Amino acid sequence: MKQTNLQFKLGIQKSVRILDTRFVFYNGQDKYVLTSEDIQSFTYNSACEKHLGAIEKKILIGKLLKNNKTKNIQEGTMLYKEIWVKYENNWYSDFQEPFIVTEKKELQESGLYSFEAVDTLTPIRESAMPFVSHFKNVPLNSYYKEVLSKLSPIYSYSDRLLNPNLKFAFLKSTDTHECLLELCIASQALLKSDFNLVPFVFGPICDRLTYETGLTSYTIDTGSTEIYQKVYTSLFSPTESDIQNLGHVQKTLPAYASQVSLGEVSFQDASIVQLIKFDNRVTIADYTLGSDKCIVKVGHNESDILNLKTTFNGVKLNALQTVDSEEETKKTLTISNIYMQSPIAYNKSIFKGIPISIKYTGNSLYEVGDTIEVDGKYKVLLLESELNFEGSLRGTLKGVVLND
Repeated sequence: MKQTNLQFKLGIQKSVRILDTRFVFYNGQDKYVLTSEDIQSFTYNSACEKHLGAIEKKILIGKLLKNNKTKNIQEGTMLYKEIWVKYENNWYSDFQEPFIVTEKKELQESGLYSFEAVDTLTPIRESAMPFVSHFKNVPLNSYYKEVLSKLSPIYSYSDRLLNPNLKFAFLKSTDTHECLLELCIASQALLKSDFNLVPFVFGPICDRLTYETGLTSYTIDTGSTEIYQKVYTSLFSPTESDIQNLGHVQKTLPAYASQVSLGEVSFQDASIVQLIKFDNRVTIADYTLGSDKCIVKVGHNESDILNLKTTFNGVKLNALQTVDSEEETKKTLTISNIYMQSPIAYNKSIFKGIPISIKYTGNSLYEVGDTIEVDGKYKVLLLESELNFEGSLRGTLKGVVLND
């Protein structure tokens, strides 16, 4: 739950509220503040992509009156959202939430602009992974910190993750978003849009939502089969007797080679590719490790040509055991890690829960990953939050009801 002053917390929970929304942005040295006189409406959505380790994504969509202030908003403008509430004759705000404007359009004959903005993490979704040295047996938490430090100068990392000390081998791709998502699943973490990495499990109740503090209604889907009970994460570390040579490629690299493709190697059986053996003078520039084939690009700074043989090792899928739930009312997820190393396989009871949808008056302090109490009866892990402003503020929360 976002932190702010006590007065805002008390004011936002009142049954009768006086609110204002403000968007703050800068154009050079000039600061502009848009209020409800400039903002016709907006919808704010925050959601996670997975239930068991995720990347948070936020979207802000709205309509602005055309005037001398709003005309200065362009694609790429940093827009800071604020919610203000009047409490005991004074105004108090929540916090500045940053967004990047990705689209702005003029709505003909309406006197309005429409816009769409996203959080500061989202723009990296399709970018290449920042270069991080590829070493075997690097602790996961060390790797996390190095990646996050290259994505943002300001980040935080929790040592309370499920498996902070797992040993890292090789990620399967150089796609930033794909790699971060799989790392989050492996450690059951939530990577928030402010580059804050936190455990993604239900925790202490951070707020109690009742009909006196903004609750309007809620619906529990007792017939749903989306009930998560356990996660079985297979962590492979082949011994000398277990390891299998899946295939290899050979290539002669010219001096000072850059982005040279080693070609493609295909596997006879679907496999989990875990290790790549290569000359330590060579750097991996780009790669994709798939279950049926692998593609790798490399480079080096040597003045001589190099004769390179790259070997792919791993485990064949038909040699692995998976676990499936036999109970129709429970859903068991089997996650096969293709990049972690550990001498054991473990299972961890996460939660079992039933989907719940909650209508309420809206509270901008709620975050994905929060655990709240609803109607004095249910403990809920929040998976999605949506706020709608059109003169007044309304909200919808989605999550799962938890049973210890």
